[in-house]
Amino acid sequence: VILHLSLIILDLVVVPQYAMTNYTKIVFVDADLFFLDANKSPDKLFEIYEGYPKPVGRKIAEKDINSGFMVTRPNMTMYWDMVTKFNTLQSPKNGDQGFLNLYYHTFHEGFEYFPEDGFPQQVTNLYQHTTSPALRDDISEDAEVYHPFGPKPWQCPRTGYCAHDQARAIKYIWPQMSDLFWEHYDQMTKAWPWMLKDDNRQYCEMEKPSAKLSYFITKEEMDKERKALQKNE
Repeated sequence: VILHLSLIILDLVVVPQYAMTNYTKIVFVDADLFFLDANKSPDKLFEIYEGYPKPVGRKIAEKDINSGFMVTRPNMTMYWDMVTKFNTLQSPKNGDQGFLNLYYHTFHEGFEYFPEDGFPQQVTNLYQHTTSPALRDDISEDAEVYHPFGPKPWQCPRTGYCAHDQARAIKYIWPQMSDLFWEHYDQMTKAWPWMLKDDNRQYCEMEKPSAKLSYFITKEEMDKERKALQKNE
């Protein structure tokens, strides 16, 4: 089963998958991660990785993984062990990801990692090499998975791009990827119109940026800035 849910128990997002013993293997996918290439199914992950005794994920920092995209095998013994250790195992990074990394490095053999040059080729919006998000590169044809860090596309009106401030706009805003998100969104809501019924729309299509996001630039303003910067290059 490909688990594309955020199930929460004891403030954890990733632990419940270990109790789903009616499945032999699980690909856990954060709700904000999506696959860019329709011809490359995530089902391949079931064939490539075992998920036990080491779960598999994208390597971050020196030896940790990002818990928002991983391959695991349900195991009730491990599930209850995680639950009992949750209140005593204090991660300096907090959250489900901090707990999971500390738990596996402390009590087990750590992790396996998705290869940097194999499937899946994952991209993020982290970027610090330009003076403006208007100069972001287009999406690579090799990219297979996108996982946004920082503000999510749906926290901002679809008419523009948001960040906490101008400095972090350079780091997090990727206009082309935000536009692609809304293309996927339109396809999805057309196929599943119930998603926008009743009060659902207010959570899916915001009229103004989330309260914590003070930087907002419209698509028109971004396009003008891009043309001006390219002219001066």
